[in-house]
Amino acid sequence: MDIREYLKNGSRLIFDGAMATYFNSIPGREQVRSDTANVAHPEEILGIHRGYLEAGAQALKTNTYGASEDFASGRMEDGEAFLRAGCRLALEAAVPFDALVFGDLGPAPQGGFLTPAESYCRAIDIMLEEGLRCFLLETLGSDDGIPEAARHLKEKCPEAFLITSFTVGYDGVSRDGILGKELYRRGCAVSEIDVVGFNCGSGPHHLLEFLRTLELDGSRPMSVMPNAGNPTIIGHQAVYHGTPEYFADKMQQIAALPGVQIVGGCCGTTPEHIREIIAELKRNPPVSVQVTPRSEAESRRKAEPNPFWEKLERGERVVAVELDPPVDDEIGFFLDGVR
Repeated sequence: MDIREYLKNGSRLIFDGAMATYFNSIPGREQVRSDTANVAHPEEILGIHRGYLEAGAQALKTNTYGASEDFASGRMEDGEAFLRAGCRLALEAAVPFDALVFGDLGPAPQGGFLTPAESYCRAIDIMLEEGLRCFLLETLGSDDGIPEAARHLKEKCPEAFLITSFTVGYDGVSRDGILGKELYRRGCAVSEIDVVGFNCGSGPHHLLEFLRTLELDGSRPMSVMPNAGNPTIIGHQAVYHGTPEYFADKMQQIAALPGVQIVGGCCGTTPEHIREIIAELKRNPPVSVQVTPRSEAESRRKAEPNPFWEKLERGERVVAVELDPPVDDEIGFFLDGVR
């Protein structure tokens, strides 16, 4: 498809879900970096791509999230091998479904062998050589190197399509300490970026609440790809308990926000999450709603009484008690201590 014409007509584009967390759920692959499997276990990566396409996804992300970090860290040979193999696997999977393939790159760290801009540009050049024309720079905590990468891409390939996706926590702040609102504004100010959006960082509920505070730029579509929900750490592995039905319900609400035309999933999502999104959007087509951001004064909540803080303010003596958690489900002794 011509993605620009497709989006211009108001159509919605459904992306796939997570690669790494889904791959790591395979027995024996819990601690394996998914990018390396492009070379070591290509059939498993192909199987995941096909699973998302069979669920109805119209766009795939290449399994190359770590390439920009590889280049920034000086792992040139491995980074290129994983990158080229990841592009070829996604393209192979996409052809029978006539799906789009987006070259996927995660954040590039500062202070490495290459700058973030140099790392992105090196990866972009290789992806262009492999035949990709759509790109996704995602899970970004800052815009370091992003404007330079966007300009480089459009200079090398003017028809290329670029999505830039930032990530924020529950408080609307990125891990680099930048307000999500500011990152969105900066991304929209770069003319070479076609779509600005958000992914990862939080589940669909919290990301929906954050998006409702934004003054959305109506001049371009928006992409939204949250995590399945909040993770629980079990055996050194993040496990996401958000059900596909819950995820799809929230994504239906997100899709009703102005400009949100591109939706998909991030950590913890599976083909079943994508299948359920598609079913929910068919059952309940989103009705676009206009969200008016609340002013700072309106958003400020009335402070609840805080006896502890009030005593500190008055200079009075306070006592804090910390109790060790109970070692088993016999909590009578623990509750006696609480009382």
